Amino acid sequence: MTLETEKTLFRTSFDFRLASTAVACLAFSINFGVALVSLSCLLILLVSIYIWLGEKFSTPKIELRKITATAWAIFISLAWIYLSTTWTISTSDQIGIGLMRYSRLLVIPFVYYLLRTPEQGFRMITIWVYGQLFVLLSSYMLWLGIPAPWALEPSATTNYTPYSSTLETPIMSALMFSVLWFFKDYFKKQWNPWVLYLTMGLTLFNIFFIMIGRSGFLSMILVLTFIAWWLISKKYRWFVLLLPFVLGFSLFLASPKFHDRVISIYSDVTEFQQGKLESSQATRLEFWKRSAQAVVEKPIIGYGVGSWPLAYQLALKGEVGMKADSPHQQYFLWWVEGGTIGLICLLGIFAAIYKDSLALEESAGRALITVLAVLCVVSLMNCPLEGAGISEYFCFVIAALLCVGAKPRPHRSARPFNLQGIPGAMRG
Repeated sequence: MTLETEKTLFRTSFDFRLASTAVACLAFSINFGVALVSLSCLLILLVSIYIWLGEKFSTPKIELRKITATAWAIFISLAWIYLSTTWTISTSDQIGIGLMRYSRLLVIPFVYYLLRTPEQGFRMITIWVYGQLFVLLSSYMLWLGIPAPWALEPSATTNYTPYSSTLETPIMSALMFSVLWFFKDYFKKQWNPWVLYLTMGLTLFNIFFIMIGRSGFLSMILVLTFIAWWLISKKYRWFVLLLPFVLGFSLFLASPKFHDRVISIYSDVTEFQQGKLESSQATRLEFWKRSAQAVVEKPIIGYGVGSWPLAYQLALKGEVGMKADSPHQQYFLWWVEGGTIGLICLLGIFAAIYKDSLALEESAGRALITVLAVLCVVSLMNCPLEGAGISEYFCFVIAALLCVGAKPRPHRSARPFNLQGIPGAMRG
């Protein structure tokens, strides 16, 4: 599809440029600071409203792609979360923070609304990849002792994470690796093949031998497992289920970072059993234990949006606890605050993403299933859909894959506009 044809899916060339600019800002900023992400999300919202109002009252009407199952699942889930404000035990401040965190999911339908064609989506993915490559290069510079004054993370010089934490950075890199692999034919046309494979190799080494994030280790192993699943003949695919264990054992022997982080899990669990809650794993186990207790108290409708900190204190029943604002697990957060209905809503979102992936072109569908698998597993240990930065990262990748994998259909009522006066650089 040519650039001119793409633009006929918008009322005017200005709308096309505005939509592309808004999504491009988010695609680039999610690799960096939270402030830039917040501003980009605000821009996405304002541009979406502007374009929707223009198309709502335009004549003739612009024919759009149908609303995806993912979007419906998000709207229904957020409706339940918003309804929970009527019975929440939270303070007004906690309610506001909670609503803002849940509303990050709206990035998916808004970005999908602004990206009308696979070609437009591929350009956004390319911008995102270039931003992530800058982060990867900065990480290597820090590791090699080369000054990187633009690295803003306080622990950048010791953990080699320029902009986000050791939890988020390797997960982000694993998602980029999966997209590069599944769209390698596309990126081979953008770069030389050796550049693509070198980039993927550097990403692997960075995650397994430089980073220290256990969630990142697991995410990358999961990505490699899914890649192997589709590479191997169906007759032998079940042997791929052994791959995570083989990779894990090999990395345990070969990577000091991986070895140390795995060994620390045992010591952290031991500390938890002894009543010590200083380590990250012990803290998580404490939060999960109290979350389960809170679910038992209000299993159906939960405590309401923003209520987890108070629900945690109630579950302590007078015991000494810790200061926290989330259980560090996506499922427990929705279960405590939204009850079993809330948990079903979250699982419904995941199921809807999977359903939509089955309707995509093969590469995009497989990439989306892999990203979804990473999201589901990471949600066992963190809250990736609630955290600033990492939430928008997942949501952008999901929306972009839904766009680039969409199978074409005719837009019978799309209205073309006059291309005269558009600079030559914008025509193709």
